[in-house]
Amino acid sequence: MGPLECLLLSYFSKMPCQQINSVMAGFFTAVTNLLNADAVRKTAADSVLKSFLDLNLKVFEKGLEYGAIVVSAPASFADAELQMEYALE
Repeated sequence: MGPLECLLLSYFSKMPCQQINSVMAGFFTAVTNLLNADAVRKTAADSVLKSFLDLNLKVFEKGLEYGAIVVSAPASFADAELQMEYALE
C-alpha cells in the first residue's frame, strides 16, 4: 500500500495504517485460504511494537472473522447480475 492510499484509508476509517494492514491480512487469509491463519497471526505479532501487539492482533482477528462471513455468505441475485454483466464485456 502506498503512502497516499494509506493516508486516505486512515482518514476515512479512523484507523492507523498498521491496523488497516492487519485487518486486510486477516481478511485476505480468510477469503483466499492460501495462508495458515496461525502463521499470519505470528507474523503480524512479530512485525509490530510490543505496545501495539494486542491492538493489531485484535484487528487481525476482526479481519479474519469478516472474511469468514463473506466466504460463507450465499451469493445474492445482485452478485449474479454483476457477474453476468462482467462476463458479457
